[in-house]
Amino acid sequence: MGSKRFELAQDQTLDLGILEIQPVFPVLIEVQDEQGQPIKMGTLAVYRKRKGQASERVWGGLVQKGKVRIPGLSAGLYRLKFGKISMGDGAKGEPQESDLEVKENGTAIGNAYNFK
Repeated sequence: MGSKRFELAQDQTLDLGILEIQPVFPVLIEVQDEQGQPIKMGTLAVYRKRKGQASERVWGGLVQKGKVRIPGLSAGLYRLKFGKISMGDGAKGEPQESDLEVKENGTAIGNAYNFK
């Protein structure tokens, strides 16, 4: 996903070719530790999956109090990469990955995770 800005002079045109517009859906991700408690803070990167492999990064942000809201994902398969941020308790842990599927109707499958 990207954007480009074009400035056109008066009476100038720009052929954009064929545009494909896809609906996007907000997705709430919940992240818990092994005991089912919300993880205080972490990072989350979201990658679109193509041919079974994570390819382009489409979103990244912070998980706070076990939750993060991704403002807009189109239907498809995604790989999530989560890393816990230590809050002085020394409980950092290894980065972990999981899959997310966003259906055509906006339903998200795989948006709740228990991490070590």
